[in-house]
Order: sequence, then C-alpha cells, then structure tokens
Amino acid sequence: MYRVLIVDDESWIIESLKSSLKWEEHGFVIIGQAGNGIEAYEMIERLEPDVVFTDIRMPGMNGIELIKKGKALSLKTQFIVISGFADFDYAQKAMNNGAIGYCLKPFKQTELLELLNKAKQNRGKSAHFEFTDMLDLLDNRTPEGYAYLEQTLEQYGLISQNALDSDGNITASQYYFLVSIGSGTITFAADIPNIPFKLGRFKKAYLISNAAIDLLKENLLPQIGEDITFIGIGNRATQLEEIKDSLEAANLAAQQYFITAIKEVYIYRLANDIAFDEQIQRIGTGLRDADLEEVSRGIDTIAALFDQGIGNIKSAFRVYNRLQSFSSRTSLEGEESFLYSCEQLFTLFEDVRKMMSYLKDNMISSIIAKPSADYHHSKNESMQEILHYINRNYHEGGISIQSLSERFFMNPTYISQLFRKEVGETFTEYISRLRINHASELLRTTDLPVNEISERVGFQDYFYFSRIFKKLTGQTSSQYRDSNQT
Repeated sequence: MYRVLIVDDESWIIESLKSSLKWEEHGFVIIGQAGNGIEAYEMIERLEPDVVFTDIRMPGMNGIELIKKGKALSLKTQFIVISGFADFDYAQKAMNNGAIGYCLKPFKQTELLELLNKAKQNRGKSAHFEFTDMLDLLDNRTPEGYAYLEQTLEQYGLISQNALDSDGNITASQYYFLVSIGSGTITFAADIPNIPFKLGRFKKAYLISNAAIDLLKENLLPQIGEDITFIGIGNRATQLEEIKDSLEAANLAAQQYFITAIKEVYIYRLANDIAFDEQIQRIGTGLRDADLEEVSRGIDTIAALFDQGIGNIKSAFRVYNRLQSFSSRTSLEGEESFLYSCEQLFTLFEDVRKMMSYLKDNMISSIIAKPSADYHHSKNESMQEILHYINRNYHEGGISIQSLSERFFMNPTYISQLFRKEVGETFTEYISRLRINHASELLRTTDLPVNEISERVGFQDYFYFSRIFKKLTGQTSSQYRDSNQT
C-alpha cells in the first residue's frame, strides 16, 4: 500500500478528499492528516509518507514552503498541490519546487486517479523498487526486457556504463540476490549498491553488485536476531538472464533453517541427492516387502543425512513427496499427500526433524494398519461442516489437512478421502482454487500490488502463489491483470 498524508487548514476539505475515492482499492491508504504546514512537516519526518496532498495557502508554513522543506529531507515523498484557486502561477511555482501535479477543489475522481497513477509510476523508478516491477523485469527474458533491465541497473548504480559484451555477459560487475526472513531490513555498507523489494509479508529480497561474499556474510551475521532471523545468499550471476536464478537460489538458501533450525546467513549450494535417492529406494523396497525394520532404518538414515547438513529445502520437499507417494499406494483411496511447493513444508512442520518423524509414523502405519471396512463411508454433514469452515477462512495461511484434523477431531487420512469422494478433488486443489479465484477478482477490480493480493487470499509466499496462479490460469498475475483489468 502507498501511504498518503493530507494537509489542509480546513477540515471539511480533508474529509471531502478522503471520501472522494475508495483509496485501498487503488493501492493507497491514508495514514494521517495535518491542519498546517508546520504540523505536516513533523509528520513527514516521522511517518515518511509516499504521497502528500497539500493546500497552498495555510498559516505558519504554506504549501510551497512545505514542499521545499519536504524535498530537503531526501525522502521518496511525492507532493500533490490542492487549492481552490485556479491560479496558474501557484501551480507553476509548486511544480518548479517538485510537486508532481495540481488539482482543484472540488475534487474529481478522474483527476485524482490520474495523479495517483503518476505517483505510482514515479515510485516504481525510485531506489525502493516496486515488487511487481522488479519481478516483471526479471521474468521478461527478451532482448527488450534485458535492455530495460540493464538500463534499470545502471540507473541505480548496480552496473557501470558499457559493462556488457555483445553476448550479454556482465564484464565489469557481478550480481547476487539476498533474501531475508523476518520483519527487519538489511543494512548494507555505503559501497554496496542495492535494490530492495518485498517478496512477502516477512520476506524481503535485495539485488546487490560487486560484493565479496565471505566479507558480506561476516558483515551480515550481526544483523541476525529478532527482526531478521535468516538470510540467504544466491549464486553469482554473470549474465542478465542468470539474475532471476540468483533470486530463486537466495530464496532456497534462506529456507535452509528448515534443515538446520539455526539462525544464520546461508550461502546457496547445490544439494547432492544421490544419498537420499538410495535410501528412498530402500524404503520403497521395505514397504513392498512389509519389512518394518528396513523402512525404519531407511528413514533414520535420511534423518541422519539432514542432521549432517547434507541436502536443502528442495531435498526435504523431494523426500516428502516420494515417501508420501509410497504411503498413498497402500491406502484404499490415496491420501492428500503431495505438495506443490517447498514453502508448504513450513505450514506443516516446524523443521525437517518433525517432518521425518511424521513420515516415519506414516510409513509404519501404512504397513501395520488398514482402514476398517466402513472407513470410507463419509457423512455429508461432516464434509459440509469442513467446507463451510474452509470457505470462510481460506484466506488464512495456516489451514492444512493437519489443522483441520485437530479442529474437527478427525483422522487426516479420512479427511483427505472425504475430499476426493465428496468434492472430487484434493484438499490442496480445492483451497488453491478458492484462493486463485479471489486473487483473480482482485487483479481485475483493484490496483493492489500482487504481493499484497497473494497475502490477502492466503498465500504466505510469492513464489508459491506465482506457480499456482500460472498453473490454474495459464498466465502470470501481471499478464492476467493486463488482459482483464478494465
């Protein structure tokens, strides 16, 4: 949300402006109001709004002086002048001092939206780069897209002039993405240019250039604490097309805490999954032969590999899905078992040890226990109660088969079977469809940023939202918005 401050010495003007738009539908929120320029200047210093609507004629400090002093603060605040005087001289003076536009009272919605959209476009060019703009740049792997990305990197000091050869190789710079988990923001040394943007409610990404990684890690470690719990550093990019890969690698590295449960700065490394594959095969054979000891030894060995630091979040994701596929084959109708994203592991388990403990219990149960003869005969009332709860609460990120099991005192396998039988799709498919339908509606009818939409409908991570949205709609969120928004 872009944050707005309104300044006018007449309260009815402020109320008129506030009621002129449904601000949040267009991506803005009013964070305060002031009755004079002096009060407004103090609020700008304290609140750092994105946009300030200010009157010109006010006691103490007029609007022109407020714009001058506000600009001197070196913030990213943009000013729009409001006045009842259709005087070109005032407007020209305000524009000369940095205002982005001028509107007359009474307010017209079309004029306000035009000015707010201009503020958005200007904000997208600032050093605090807008989330969707940066992701669109990285996704646009065309010559035109790379040219614009190069221009953007030059604009913010991350690439020097003529730093690319004819093949697109970066000859004078190297790039890394960092991803931080937590509410805090990473502080970089003055000689490390960077572009920060949000990946989710508690996840931020930073594109940096020309940094010695070992020294960077040393400088980042003291920032790990309550506000920043984990940091991931992606692989080095030597071509523009590799920068997006560095972001995905940094995201994986930041999630290494699922494996280690240690607050740390993690550098991305490829996992060697051969050892895991050997044990997965061993478990599959043990399940086929109903050999409890062999299954148990295979799972314990995988847990030991994770304890040794072998593997990453992708390894855990792969192990989970492979072992759950074995378990599903032994049940009568299959269990709601497969995950579509690494991020889903965090909604199910505290760490990889809890995951392995769950899988071990599940594997053993699939051998020694069989459902009773009437296990699959669901009662529609039970299913309706569950569906009613999901339909009202799907926007909450923590809903899972496990949480439904605890809430309704039902076996998770039984709930999964009910979904397949009564709804005709899995729980994951059902709740994803609800969330993506809601996201599609918001993309069509509002100007909310994509990351905020993903959070509103229940996705806790942009990468997962992006994959599911494209899977269900056949388009990226940006493509969908461009083709459907009126």
